[in-house]
Amino acid sequence: VIELPVLDEQASRDLAVRATAAAPPPPHEIDQLVERAGGNPLFLLELVRATRELGTLDAVPSSLQGAMAAQVDALDPFARRVLSYASVFGRSFRRDALREALRADRIDVDPATFNRLQAFLEADGPTRWRFRNGLVRDVTYDGLGFRLRIRLHLNAGEAIERISMDREADADTLALHFFQAGDHPRTFRYAVRAGERAARAQANADAAVQFERALEAAGRLHDVDGSERYRLLLALGQTRERAGLLDPALDAYRSAAGLVRDDANELCDVRLRRARVHELAGSFPVALREATRVRTTLDARRDERSGAQRAQAAAFASSVRVHQERPREALRLAAVAIDEAERYHERSALARAYSTQAWATIVTGRGDPSADLRRALALYREIGDLQSQAHMENNLGVQAYFAGDWDETLRRYRSASDACRTVGDLANAALTDVNIGEVLVNQGRVDEATPLLREAARTVRSLGSPVTAAFAEMHLG
Repeated sequence: VIELPVLDEQASRDLAVRATAAAPPPPHEIDQLVERAGGNPLFLLELVRATRELGTLDAVPSSLQGAMAAQVDALDPFARRVLSYASVFGRSFRRDALREALRADRIDVDPATFNRLQAFLEADGPTRWRFRNGLVRDVTYDGLGFRLRIRLHLNAGEAIERISMDREADADTLALHFFQAGDHPRTFRYAVRAGERAARAQANADAAVQFERALEAAGRLHDVDGSERYRLLLALGQTRERAGLLDPALDAYRSAAGLVRDDANELCDVRLRRARVHELAGSFPVALREATRVRTTLDARRDERSGAQRAQAAAFASSVRVHQERPREALRLAAVAIDEAERYHERSALARAYSTQAWATIVTGRGDPSADLRRALALYREIGDLQSQAHMENNLGVQAYFAGDWDETLRRYRSASDACRTVGDLANAALTDVNIGEVLVNQGRVDEATPLLREAARTVRSLGSPVTAAFAEMHLG
């Protein structure tokens, strides 16, 4: 989003004079242009262009959208039809996709037609076109009737299917067109592919959109069973969580829980996920309650999976106790988690317990946490958990902070922030930035700390984490 400056009357008049230099209108028409534009430079230039084409300002619409629509309506019917097809493809699109869509409807476009559209379309590289003005595209698209819009999206999707050399790479575009066309089977097929592809690339917000489409389509398909919907809901919750969309992530996990009420292990898995989101949101009592319910539910079970989940719950509860500044309770729970994690070979819980134990050791000042930190980092590397490795870098930074080595602290924190952004974890990246800001403030480097803390506070507040936002505000103060 680009915020255009609001022009004062003299600046608007100067812009209008420059824009009409070749054939300046009378002064009273300049006054009318300035008054009608209301300080919006884009609208002022569009008014100038529309006035030239229509010959008088009286015939120009009173809104920017109206001015754009008037330009489109001035086209001959055939060129306007071609522009309508183009608008379905978006702001920028492949030339061969538009030609294929037109060919499917037996529309042959000669070079002269595209010449007439040069005021609206321009080259976007050697194989693409784009609308010169996004508002023109939006006005053209919004002017399509509902049934025509559905048909053109179906036409566009099928055209891309026919010419695509890599449907995996085109899956997001195909999912969009078939979703808009109401083609549920193909929406589901391509949205799942696109969501998984985006998740692998850590494009979590894009992945979440695709999983939402897939689930909406699945609700209208009889051959998509509950286990597949459950898998997609977990994927949706995870991508929303990584994108920092905490309340929507909880909504996805809540829906997932409704599909596995009779499966204690799956339900406990969802509860652990919900606990993690509540922890990120600063709702520590709720997070602790979710973890405690997991241990209570599985207390009497001695199978491998139940034991691993109990270890995960204990390790998680230990880390929550650290957030609540109860390090002794954290140490007790970490010892429980280590015992069960080793017994049931649960490496992620073991790593988290060692990490929490190290943190509590730092806070209480009882011993050297280095061994636990190294164990945790080694386990996370074995697992391939980059996000948790980022947390370990942050914890190593905390150790360096308490040791008084602030240069090492900043190096560790910045490494953690970069790793969080690599995996699309915006919430923890912002939290780490607050930690960096804290050190900079302590060093008296307030000019560096201020913009970092302000941006981090804005980010975590928008992501629904008031505790972290308060931490940032404290250091700004």
